[in-house]
Parts: sequence; C-alpha cells; structure tokens
Amino acid sequence: VWRLMREQAANGLCLIGVYHSHPRSSPLPSARDRTAAWGGLVQLIVGRAEGASELACWSVETDEPRQLELRVLGSRMQETK
Repeated sequence: VWRLMREQAANGLCLIGVYHSHPRSSPLPSARDRTAAWGGLVQLIVGRAEGASELACWSVETDEPRQLELRVLGSRMQETK
C-alpha cells in the first residue's frame, strides 16, 4: 500500500481509504481492523448481518473508531447482462 501511495502522489493523486467486507457481521470495525488501521485512511466496510447488506464508513485513527457520514451523490453503475 505504501508503494501505491507513493506512486499516486507522484502522479498528483492520493489514496483516501480502503474497502473490505464483513460477510457474516455488521459493518463495525473489528479488533483486527483497529490494529491494522493505517493512519489517515478511511475504512469503508460492507457488512451482512442477518442477510441484509449495510455500508458504513469509519475513521480509525484512535482507540475509538468514529463513524463518518456517507453520502452517495450519484452512480454510474450499469446493469450487466
């Protein structure tokens, strides 16, 4: 990830976060998420508790993760056949 961040910076880009899923639980940062957190990067977590998908965004820079407001402003996703 550090190499990717350096390459992006060289091209005027920056990595702002990482995405992962919790296939069998809520989208809350786990103990492992907290210890593996990279300072300054947002964690976007998809959870599937009780069969329903949820999406949450977290700042995990301290011992207490802070949930961030997540707004989806538009979508360019197209249905694939």
